[in-house]
Amino acid sequence: KQVSFALNDFENSKGLPFTIVIYSVEISERLCYFISLRDNSESTVLRNILRDIMYIDPLSGFGNERSLNRFLSKKISSSKENGACFSIVCTMLSNSKEIAAMFGKRILDTVLQRLGKRITLQIEEGKSFRIMDDVYVTVLDCSDRSCVSRTMSVLTSDLEKPVAVSDTDVSPSVVSGICQFPIDGERSESLLSNCLTAIFTAQRKGLKWEFYN
Repeated sequence: KQVSFALNDFENSKGLPFTIVIYSVEISERLCYFISLRDNSESTVLRNILRDIMYIDPLSGFGNERSLNRFLSKKISSSKENGACFSIVCTMLSNSKEIAAMFGKRILDTVLQRLGKRITLQIEEGKSFRIMDDVYVTVLDCSDRSCVSRTMSVLTSDLEKPVAVSDTDVSPSVVSGICQFPIDGERSESLLSNCLTAIFTAQRKGLKWEFYN
């Protein structure tokens, strides 16, 4: 299923090593191969590390706010071209300060990690990011409000299940705000701002989620 070997062409690449990985991919009745070529030089490894530092949230493994802005810019551009709509869900751990005060930051970080995993399991088709300390953002291709509401009902129920950490059950409390492109904004900054506004509206009304209005 997978074969890999190292190729060193000292004459042309000045001793910089490459790794070739060959995967067999079966498409219908025809056997095909996918080949990836990776540069193992120190400069490339360093560039990859720096890219991860710039765009990856180390706690959750999701993209960070910078990564989200890049993704949304491309998403908005392509959606304008093909006339597509999409939804943005901002989910905040509303009792993060209480958890940190009662159990400490290490427990809070574990709770945030578990929430990220639950989001991934419940919204497989979405692209998720972690911004600020306690806010996750998920971009959904679905724009129908009834569809998004069903997703939020299941997601909220799952996110608020107790998290067992070091023989302690921690009960997360979450609240979400939802925006839709293009009716709630056509720029990433306005969409995210309106999502946060929807979160505060939901908190004021005592709701678990709210669409931006």
